[in-house]
Amino acid sequence: MNKKNQKEHMASSIVLNTPILVLFFLFITSCSFVAPAPETWTIKIYDTIPFANKLILGCNLNGFQYPPRNLEEGTDESFTVDVDLQKPGGNYVLTCTVQYTTGATARNFGSHVLFDYQKDKSRCRNKVCKWEVNEDGVVTCCLAE
Repeated sequence: MNKKNQKEHMASSIVLNTPILVLFFLFITSCSFVAPAPETWTIKIYDTIPFANKLILGCNLNGFQYPPRNLEEGTDESFTVDVDLQKPGGNYVLTCTVQYTTGATARNFGSHVLFDYQKDKSRCRNKVCKWEVNEDGVVTCCLAE
């Protein structure tokens, strides 16, 4: 192959391969963009009632009803909320009814908002909100460490 043919072959090779190289570059750069990790919050509820046989939580997250959760003294239950998911109104609210039973006696502590994203995003640290239920029937916020 003479020099003129080599130059023409090289020029046509570059022209033919340029779209392939551009597509390869676009593919590589698009793969380097990784989606951010979801923003999740954890809500922990502790049973600190020393005499309760069973603490029962009935929780609802924006209309989604969780199955009832049973706790015993010194145990906790956690709920995880992914606030990246689109929500009409833009807020996430976890509400729980709390009651305990000791033998044949049952006591209802009522319904409490245990997570309100719009309020708790500035007061719960490390994306963890901690709550405890004590013997007075009061659900108190312990906040996160």
